[in-house]
Amino acid sequence: MQELNILGACINGVICLYDRPCFLISNQHPNGDLYRIALRNPANKEFKVLPTSHVNCPSHVDYTYEGFKFGYDHKSSDYKVDRIVSFGDDSIVGPDRPPLVEVYTLSTDSWRQINTVLDASNLSDPCKFEIYLNGAYHWLAYRSEQPWPHGDTELIISFDMSDEVFQIIRMPELEDVSGMNLKTFSVLNDCLALIFYSAEETVTVKNFDIWMMYEYGVKESWIKQLVVGPALVGIERPLGFAKNGELLLVAN
Repeated sequence: MQELNILGACINGVICLYDRPCFLISNQHPNGDLYRIALRNPANKEFKVLPTSHVNCPSHVDYTYEGFKFGYDHKSSDYKVDRIVSFGDDSIVGPDRPPLVEVYTLSTDSWRQINTVLDASNLSDPCKFEIYLNGAYHWLAYRSEQPWPHGDTELIISFDMSDEVFQIIRMPELEDVSGMNLKTFSVLNDCLALIFYSAEETVTVKNFDIWMMYEYGVKESWIKQLVVGPALVGIERPLGFAKNGELLLVAN
């Protein structure tokens, strides 16, 4: 395996390595060894290459987009890798077909397909804006609640590594976030946190709005916790929160 990437966080001393973080695959390629994933324990030098799951791409599909998650099932004390595959057809205007979701379990050394509440309109990019909290992965996505291309609603999708179920979490009802067209997803005090900020390069003095969800999964529990700034000169963007609660910033 070459040009390896680390997938997610280190769990119990085990890391997940793979050769492509997120990638687009043309249907012109065969359904062969499209990715390589391995589990590695640096302490005892154990190295386990996962078997490749061969999902047949329908003939009328132009491409597939794949994303992966690495986590731990605390109920069964087992390591798992979640694979999300979305299909695209360039000839279709609007949302494509629903994604396919598979789970690899170390104890069985095999992949299996699971049911999902996801659809093509709310998959978004499962490799961006992701965090791991309470045994579940969370990432930002969109849902088309009105006929495409209007009415996109931003939301949070989570996948529980133990129960293997997806959950859709609503975003806060925002107040005035004029000019704050970007956000950072993080965890603060074991709660989901969102940091809104401006992406305008002309804005040299920035401020950030910090929201926290105090009751997990309950939309009404989002609270605007803090406004940082506006005396932030030379700051490009917020990176997220450290485990000790400190806000990490990227300077320009």
